[in-house]
Amino acid sequence: MPLCPTPHPTEQRRPGNHHPAAVSVTTLRAT
Repeated sequence: MPLCPTPHPTEQRRPGNHHPAAVSVTTLRAT
């Protein structure tokens, strides 16, 4: 689940992807 509900520029550019911080946390949790 995305920690930041506010849309980031990265999300707008790449739909479905979150900023590196969220991706790192999600990856750590998934792993």
